[in-house]
Amino acid sequence: MTKEITQFKYEQLDESTADFLRQKESNMRQIVGKAYTELGKELYEAQQRLASHNKYEGVFVKWCGYLGFTMKQVYRLIDRYNLLTNCQNSEQKEFLEDLPVSLAYEISGKSSESTPEKAQAKSEVLAGDIATLKEYRERIKELERKAEQAEQEAEVHRNLSERLAEEKEQAEQEAQAARDNLEKAKIEAEAMAKEPYGVKLGLAMYEAIEKLSEWQKEYSWIITDETEFRKLIEADPNIARMFNRVDKFWQQMANVFHTTKNKGTYSEYENTEVIDAEFSEII
Repeated sequence: MTKEITQFKYEQLDESTADFLRQKESNMRQIVGKAYTELGKELYEAQQRLASHNKYEGVFVKWCGYLGFTMKQVYRLIDRYNLLTNCQNSEQKEFLEDLPVSLAYEISGKSSESTPEKAQAKSEVLAGDIATLKEYRERIKELERKAEQAEQEAEVHRNLSERLAEEKEQAEQEAQAARDNLEKAKIEAEAMAKEPYGVKLGLAMYEAIEKLSEWQKEYSWIITDETEFRKLIEADPNIARMFNRVDKFWQQMANVFHTTKNKGTYSEYENTEVIDAEFSEII
């Protein structure tokens, strides 16, 4: 029918009258459905006949307008007819013809399966789960809301997975770095264990002298003004106490250098003015 029938409460009637009117409604739906099917058939055949002749281009539209049809009505009727002709059996065809025409138009249109949600709603119509255009449109909206929610949840899951993957990669990199450092320390420890004590002592001494040289460069300005330096020590005796604690070590170190008679030691050159430039910052 051209418009869907609003819901009618058959319960207000006695059972016999209600059954009688239900049957009449069914009969009229069948009559209207078949009439629309026949209209679609006639329009489809006319369209195909005119389309086969180039000289009749545009004639079909003019002819339909002459009959009082809009092209929207024409294509809906043709689409509905094509849907019926593609039915697998007569039962399915009868089912489609009994549908409200507006609903049949919707599920027969070219866009009826343009989205997964529309395709799902159409399949539910064909399965007999949806009976009106209103239910069909509400079902599409419901499916679209669910799809959007599912996409949002999937996005959250993707973001979480990416973050966990990044954290895992970072943890693996840190673990590998720790393993590398451990292996390096192990190799160095093994190398040190194999070296004679004298070699270890010599390497340590060279390293200490290099560090002291850097320290002297950084803090040599402290004693540029000896007078002020003396005043500071007098004003803060704690500095002197702290210096005395470390000075014992350097006194012992100096004693070794001063009393050792060996080529290249400090004592060998103590009476000369020549100082090895490499150690000039320390001596």
